[in-house]
Amino acid sequence: MFGLIAAESAIFTIFVVAYIFYIGKSLTGPTPQEVLSAPIFYSICLLSSSVTIHLAVNRTSSGRRQRFLKVVVCDDHTGCDFSIRDSN
Repeated sequence: MFGLIAAESAIFTIFVVAYIFYIGKSLTGPTPQEVLSAPIFYSICLLSSSVTIHLAVNRTSSGRRQRFLKVVVCDDHTGCDFSIRDSN
């Protein structure tokens, strides 16, 4: 537990030092609106993946193996689509 707290403290310290170092360095750089876009597609993929895993767990508890496998395959396709689009 001590190691986790020390690691988190170190990461936070690095972010604070980087922020202090870069204050006022670039006043003409791109703004976040110019560089970033809303991750709507990725949010839909991740939420639908959570729903399909929830359905799969419900299928295993009721003993319906075939439906469980269908839901897991659907979740795998969602994860692959997410990974392919994220790599581009």
